[in-house]
Amino acid sequence: MKKIFVLFIALSVLCGTLVFSETLDQILKKNYESRGGLKKLKQVKSFLFEGKMIIPMQGMEFPVKIWQKKPNFVRIEASVMEKMVIQAYNGKIAWWIMPFMGVNDPAEMPENEGKEVIQQAESFDPLVDYKEKGHKLEFVGKEDMEGTEVFKLKLTEKDGRIVFFFLETDSCIEIKTATYIKRGEAENLVESFLGDYKEVEGIMFPFSVESKMNGNMVTKMAIESVKLNEKMDNSLFEMPAKKTAE
Repeated sequence: MKKIFVLFIALSVLCGTLVFSETLDQILKKNYESRGGLKKLKQVKSFLFEGKMIIPMQGMEFPVKIWQKKPNFVRIEASVMEKMVIQAYNGKIAWWIMPFMGVNDPAEMPENEGKEVIQQAESFDPLVDYKEKGHKLEFVGKEDMEGTEVFKLKLTEKDGRIVFFFLETDSCIEIKTATYIKRGEAENLVESFLGDYKEVEGIMFPFSVESKMNGNMVTKMAIESVKLNEKMDNSLFEMPAKKTAE
């Protein structure tokens, strides 16, 4: 009797796993279809976002450009109060120019800030080919998000970082992501709300991204243009040599 009970439990667990696996596959298939199709998504090797960043609490607004290229290159530029701010990763080194923190020449970023830029560089369309990237993706279940029913997925990246994706159940398109960022001993919940999707060369992109930290609005990004597969030389992401005093 005991052996039969153990067998029943094992079969129940196996069936549950198969059901969840099938559901995850169906969700991803719909996600890919809604965004333009898996074939087209895989053909994107780079993109350039241009728009403006808004910081409501400080009443600030400034232009932003983001270059991202497979497999793990990223460069972010912002012109803030007539000063250029740059964060970049060249596949090996995360570096920045941050005048408001006294960093006027290119320099390697501190570990915590650098880690965030590296994670962004390595998160090129994270729901596509996640297994090949060394990540693990799980279907958590359904939730209600302010009146909208969503599927919740849990992505565990190869470095251990966990990102939750919330997909609208009809289209399975992402409308929110959530993760924790550590600052010293404190962990901060960072949520990004994606909206205003528009088609670019047959692929759907969010043109509005609002970010909250611990429930408080931090930034809003209004994307004005998206260019796909622009030619980007790797030198764009390299850290320039420091200026020498004359």
